[in-house]
Amino acid sequence: MPVATPPLVAHEAVAGRLDRAIVRDINAVRARAGLSRVTETRRLHRLARHHTLDMLRRDSFSHDGDGTTFSQRIKARVHYRKVGETLASMPRRAGARRIVRAWMHSPPHRAVILDPAYRRIGVSGKRGQMGARRAFLVTADFATWQ
Repeated sequence: MPVATPPLVAHEAVAGRLDRAIVRDINAVRARAGLSRVTETRRLHRLARHHTLDMLRRDSFSHDGDGTTFSQRIKARVHYRKVGETLASMPRRAGARRIVRAWMHSPPHRAVILDPAYRRIGVSGKRGQMGARRAFLVTADFATWQ
């Protein structure tokens, strides 16, 4: 008897839960620092997802993609005054706490997460192949009000 494969929707639901957990953990870190929460937006989520998929497709772990810098890429699609981005590459799927903890141990990533100007966020993680190894990539895009 053939083995049924889970529908694509099930995978998307799991990815969505992890993305939301990352936002929750970022907000917990911001709260401990006395900062306001960041709110997830669909548009920034789509931009983060597009970039994560683009990195996997191009086999390149970089803030730049589509022939543009991350700032050009985000500002071309949304109208915010200030944007920032954090990326993570894990050898396998990792939990939200591990990802946020890694960012917090990196001064440049920590600065983005703890920037009080940011009010909006979009997060997307995806499993894929980077070169000869499996990887789990995460993009978190941050933005301010216009």
